[in-house]
Amino acid sequence: MNRPGSAPGWARRLVAVVSWLVPRDARAEWREEWEGELDALARADRSGQGRGYPGVGRFVAGALPHAVWLNTKEWTMDSLWHDVRYAFRGLRRAPGFALIAAVTLALGIGANGLIFSFVNGLVFRPPVGIADPDRLVQIARSYDAAPRWDSWSWPALREIGADSPVFAGVAGYQDQSFVLGRGAETNQVAGQTVTGGYFEVLGVRPFLGRLIGAVDDVSPGGHPVVVLSYGLWARRFGADTRIVGQTVAVGSQPYQVIGVAPPGFVGPDAVGLAPEVWVPAMQRTGPGGRHPFGEWRMSWLRAVGRLNDGVTYAQAASAMDAATIRLRSADAGAEDIRVLLAPGVGLDPAGRGRVEQISFLLIGIVGLVLLLTCTNVANLFLARGASRTTEVGIRMALGARRSRLTRQFLTESLLVAALATLIAVPMVAAGSRLLPMLFPMALTVSVAPDPTVYLFLGVVGLLAGLLFGTAPAWAAGAGNMVDALRGGRDGRGQSRAQLREAIAR
Repeated sequence: MNRPGSAPGWARRLVAVVSWLVPRDARAEWREEWEGELDALARADRSGQGRGYPGVGRFVAGALPHAVWLNTKEWTMDSLWHDVRYAFRGLRRAPGFALIAAVTLALGIGANGLIFSFVNGLVFRPPVGIADPDRLVQIARSYDAAPRWDSWSWPALREIGADSPVFAGVAGYQDQSFVLGRGAETNQVAGQTVTGGYFEVLGVRPFLGRLIGAVDDVSPGGHPVVVLSYGLWARRFGADTRIVGQTVAVGSQPYQVIGVAPPGFVGPDAVGLAPEVWVPAMQRTGPGGRHPFGEWRMSWLRAVGRLNDGVTYAQAASAMDAATIRLRSADAGAEDIRVLLAPGVGLDPAGRGRVEQISFLLIGIVGLVLLLTCTNVANLFLARGASRTTEVGIRMALGARRSRLTRQFLTESLLVAALATLIAVPMVAAGSRLLPMLFPMALTVSVAPDPTVYLFLGVVGLLAGLLFGTAPAWAAGAGNMVDALRGGRDGRGQSRAQLREAIAR
């Protein structure tokens, strides 16, 4: 029950909790002052004179950062630097302990960084050479009776992109293997046949020459031109800038090189074989040497579209009902066909689902590994702390606060975590070259670490340092000075043993 004119009980209880964040020697004074200010605010509020003053709730919320500031105002750069130097000297006196702890922790940090690097390259990293990939959508053919993610025929793809208020452009492509060169210089390379709008829809700019465009969509079989990947151009043709206009053999036919794609460009797909040549889809022949450009029943083109400015993905998905009706009207045999969209590029919904399943499984495994390594390192620090009780007792006798000792032990933990993170960096770089070999699908994209991965490693290292350093830091500040000066052979040593047992369970 509240005293007349006092603050609500819940507010006083919250202030009591917040006051525990204040240094011990000033805790009672600040709690008394806060409770007095709370009572004054409560009286002003009841008398109607509290306008312009913070309410009781706002005051309690403001006391929390104040308490934190009171506990950290002595954290000057000089004191922090002193803690770092002291921690470094302590670890230098025990190099074997520091190295074992850092390598143990690096295994957990490196495993998490490796999986994040894999997922980052496969799912999150923007495709190289593609402009505004968030404005791209995948367009698939499905059926009401048998839903699936399927490709399109040439006339159906044209119908989807014709006079659409949703798309700025629609393009199609098909993976294909090509034989490049003649005689002893013959090589089989991965490539794609693409419609004239392919590079424009993706927003790709040529490194040399020009790319396949609308002028290459005019007549079936009448456009024997080829675009080379940057890697093939550098490897096969010695990065000769005069390659544009020259003729190379593709299959049994001569094709004119019209351009070179930008470095790193592999198209919109994250899985499969990285294409090294692109030729116009108009060069495609079907069974019996027939061109498939009037065949509604021959589906061979995967489709990608770029949304018009101002069109959201939700609006585009809703507009596909109208596109479905249009297709059914244009093709008498497509009475149950349906147009589906998926946002972005890289992986289709089925592939994304498989990757997510594998990723979640790996994340769970490496998360457990990190927890186990943090537990082991915490035990190492607790065991080392048991031999430092006399040192702690002397520092407490000289006036060191428990908060300062806790900060000192956390500093040592963070130094070990920083060393572990540095060790983890080459581990992640090496692992990113091996992990794709274990993945069940070939990858066209790089999963090598980038600045985002290194930032992730730093964050994981920091959190790991705080995680495994909390128990030793708490143990350092617990107990009393007499026990510490005796070497920690009674209550404090027993509490440390109990804490180690609890962590090890």
